[in-house]
Amino acid sequence: MASDAEVFSDKLERMFAHLVEAEQWERILELGPQLLSNDPENWFVHAMMAQAALEVDEKLKQARLHGNAALRIEPEESFSHLLMARIHRKANRLLDAKRSLLEALKFEPEDADLWQEFGWNCYQRGDFITAREAVKQARSFKPNDSSIENLATAVAGLADDESRLDVYDQIEGYERALRHDPEDATVMHNIGQVFLQDLDDGKNAEEWFRKAAQIDPNQPQFREGLIAAIRRRDPILRVLNFPWNWSKRAFRVGERWQAKKRWLIILLIPLSPIIGALLISGLAIWAVFLFGPAKLYEWLTVTEAMKKAGGVSSYNRGIHRLPFLLRLLIFLSIVPVFIGAVGWFFTAPAAKADHDIIIGGGSIVAMAFGIWWSAKRQNPS
Repeated sequence: MASDAEVFSDKLERMFAHLVEAEQWERILELGPQLLSNDPENWFVHAMMAQAALEVDEKLKQARLHGNAALRIEPEESFSHLLMARIHRKANRLLDAKRSLLEALKFEPEDADLWQEFGWNCYQRGDFITAREAVKQARSFKPNDSSIENLATAVAGLADDESRLDVYDQIEGYERALRHDPEDATVMHNIGQVFLQDLDDGKNAEEWFRKAAQIDPNQPQFREGLIAAIRRRDPILRVLNFPWNWSKRAFRVGERWQAKKRWLIILLIPLSPIIGALLISGLAIWAVFLFGPAKLYEWLTVTEAMKKAGGVSSYNRGIHRLPFLLRLLIFLSIVPVFIGAVGWFFTAPAAKADHDIIIGGGSIVAMAFGIWWSAKRQNPS
């Protein structure tokens, strides 16, 4: 008859397996150490702890610890090498990731997921020829997979030969991938990136980023894409963030001139001191008078968009529950106070009472703290 300790250990193992099946990564990180205290050489627990550490805030140190343990216990298990490849990729050690993937493929040469991971590794290293071969291998083992079609389109969008897709063909390729899996948020995010980066179409980009955020609202890259699209699309934000927008446009114009009108760049060289002075003056004015309002208005618009997109939990507390119009009135009432505090602080004569300067400076510090807090809430960890 089994002892109480054995029954309890068996119950923990079944609970752990259930958590793995349900992808409850935070619970896995909580329960795993208890299992390892009884069986420190349990490969499955180490492997799942490594994967959970990657999924939860990308805890690379913890993931590497358990990944190395899993690899030591089962050196011929392909998943151990795949885990280490993912850990290396998160740490931006792409060559180490490549070596781990090649080791994994020795044991499982017909695993489509391994070939897909190897394809992404080649893509990130700029080896598009090998990436295309990896796509062919992955397709041969899993022909109707949205993730593989997503990789194929991404690779073809950056190919350096006649097979390179233009932006519209890329969108069509990603839409084909969605036909295999209409809920693939990563593909939706990539479509949004094409609209945003290549077509400068903030409106369509926002729609795709919003769809991705609705499926997985806690994915940082989906939130960042949605915020970038809102910044590009919203006319008020485009005005408030004019230094950033103007610098991007100037860079794009410079790229075109460098390719076709280099003589214009030469003519502008004598004017560079004047241009530089104007840019510095404009940036200083923006930093003093518009940075605060820009961040506050961005906070208003982004939090509203995120609530509609996915109901992110961190946006459902406190002031975020207020209606948009009420938060807009708060914004409109704070902006003149901020500008007045800045003016008060910088124009206070020496004869003015010290407490006036303290009040003005304190208002600026309080506003700066509010901006920092809003930005922190806007991008929750």
